[in-house]
Amino acid sequence: MEKNQNNQRIDYLKCKKYLNNLGISDDKINKALDDLGMEKKDLCDEIAIRDSQGKPYQTPHEFTQRTTGYFEDYKGEYIKRFTENANHFFVPATYQGLKHGEIIFQILSNRYKWFDSFKTLKSYKESEVEKYFDSLNRIDTESLPDKLKHKTIFELEEMRKEKKKYFEKSAWDLYEMKSENYEIYLNTEHGTLYVPLKAIINKDFLLIVERMISYSLSYNDPENLSGFALNHRGRTKEEYKRDKQKDHENMIKPLVSKEAEKLKKIFINEKNNND
Repeated sequence: MEKNQNNQRIDYLKCKKYLNNLGISDDKINKALDDLGMEKKDLCDEIAIRDSQGKPYQTPHEFTQRTTGYFEDYKGEYIKRFTENANHFFVPATYQGLKHGEIIFQILSNRYKWFDSFKTLKSYKESEVEKYFDSLNRIDTESLPDKLKHKTIFELEEMRKEKKKYFEKSAWDLYEMKSENYEIYLNTEHGTLYVPLKAIINKDFLLIVERMISYSLSYNDPENLSGFALNHRGRTKEEYKRDKQKDHENMIKPLVSKEAEKLKKIFINEKNNND
């Protein structure tokens, strides 16, 4: 049986090394995890290992307990399911990447006071009668409160449409971090702005410009006529070129959005204040 290694919570964070390489310290990462209330178990899976299997291949891993484990043996078309005493270990969670965005958002919000000032409006319908409709849009008349029982079906249907509530949410979208070339996405008035994390750390808007142009040209290169043979659909090369130019201009349009201008000014002000 393996001795408890007492790994720290942060050791199980798969993107830790990438964040460190970008200059984000363990203290800053741990602060974000504390703010989010994330513990070691939130970053880990607990797996059972049979004695014959030795230790987990994942790194790091940490022994937690010896108790019953549930296993499957595949024998041709048949599966044998059984229990057996086993060693249990913490290992980095298979789907931990689903939490990276939340963690990195908190790191950036802690580090930059302006980061969470980028907001967008989201709307949803809100109706006091919605909960009385089932998945087939039938009304459970028995459950209706007295104040609604005198309403006709038509009136109740209209009540479902009456209210629309708006609330603010972050304009940033963040996903799993798999390398130091990590990028996040800013929803703008003209579409999505691709923002490399290095651009934020280095206060370098040019990195965003280069990323947007490079990404667009990989699909819409008006000079090399990318994809002409497969996608021309009867267009001449000149027509295809004009269409590619228009598509390129639309794809990089987020660079001139009000949100992009705001981010650019923030970078300039931060650089000036640090000089």
